[in-house]
Parts: sequence; structure tokens; C-alpha cells
Amino acid sequence: MSHEQRSFKVARMVVRRLIIPLLADFTVAGLENTPHTGPFIAAANHKSMLDIPILMAVLPRRPSIMAKDSLYFRGSHWFWRWGDAIPVRRDGMDRKALRAAAERLQQGIPFGIFPEGTRVREGSLGTGKAGAGMIALRSQAPVLPVAFTGTASILRGNRPHLRPQVTMTVGTPIPHKEIAAAGSPQAATDLVMRRIAALLPPEARGPYSGNQQDGSS
Repeated sequence: MSHEQRSFKVARMVVRRLIIPLLADFTVAGLENTPHTGPFIAAANHKSMLDIPILMAVLPRRPSIMAKDSLYFRGSHWFWRWGDAIPVRRDGMDRKALRAAAERLQQGIPFGIFPEGTRVREGSLGTGKAGAGMIALRSQAPVLPVAFTGTASILRGNRPHLRPQVTMTVGTPIPHKEIAAAGSPQAATDLVMRRIAALLPPEARGPYSGNQQDGSS
């Protein structure tokens, strides 16, 4: 194990066992649904910047993350390099980022993405972008739906609001054959979003509030 791998393992432990319990009354369910081997795409809703470190620290296998390029401000690059993150432009389809994601998955590295493309702090789910479906279709990797609730309450008006109730629910993986059957990238994303929505309270499902198969454990 390299020095970088050891340091990230320690950081994961610190985030999981110290920082998260300090900031939130945190519960997680469904971790046993995480694939033990091979590549997978962890697709989650996005309410807070804290979703990213929580996803990276709590999943049994740490995913590489796609993060918008505006987050790469001065002083933050070390974190994104350390986390093997991929910067992505929000204006249109970033093919360079999509290729980088495909390369990670081809190497057997789990990959994390937030299909809404931006934080949706208030209210229900936003609409998923086609890029997530494109990655899933091209990589042929299963998609692991993940739902966060309460993370937006940790920071309010740039001030910490300590220990709100936060949950992370991991659903059952969506096999590639189901993703492929959806057809287009947008239809594949919509399938993933419906599975994420099924893990959320009905009032938080937004445009995906219709009948759907529950992907929870």
C-alpha cells in the first residue's frame, strides 16, 4: 500500500468515525448492497457539498468522484487530487470528463456521480442529466443508487447547524441489462433517478414521484 493510499485510508476513518458523528445524527442503510468486486457507478442525489466526502468515506469501496470544475478553487486542488476526482464542465457535455470516467471503470475502480449535475438544496429531486446515463451505457457497469436526506441542514447560510438527522440509503445495484434496455442516455439516467427516488420519502421524489420499483434493501 502506497503512502497516498494509507493516508486516504486514515482520512476515510477520520471522516466516518469523527467528523460525520460530530456534524450529524447519521444513519446508513444498505451498505451490504455495495458490490465487493469489479467496477460500479454510485449515483446519488445532491443536497450539499458534504455529500461528496460522505459518499467517499462511507461506501465500503471508495469511488472516484466527478466534481464540477468550479469547485477547483485555490487551495482545494489537493483534496480533489487526493480523492482521484475528475473535474467536469457544467456547460454542455464534457467528453473529456466522460472519457476519464470510462477509464476509471475499465480499470475496475468504482465511480461516483451526482446525476442532477448540481446541488438541489431545497425541495425535492431535480431532473437528472444525460451524462450519467451515457457513462452507464458505455461502461456496462452496474449502477448503485444512493439517497441522501438531511445533508443540506448541516450547513445553513454558511454556518454549521450541528447534528441534524442525516440518512444515507444504498439501494440494490441496477444491472447493465436494465440500463441497456432503457435505450437512450437520458432514459438510462431517468431509470437511475427513479431508483434513487424510491429510496427517498414520497414528498422528496419530485419529477420521479410516479410508480417505481423500490431498490432499497
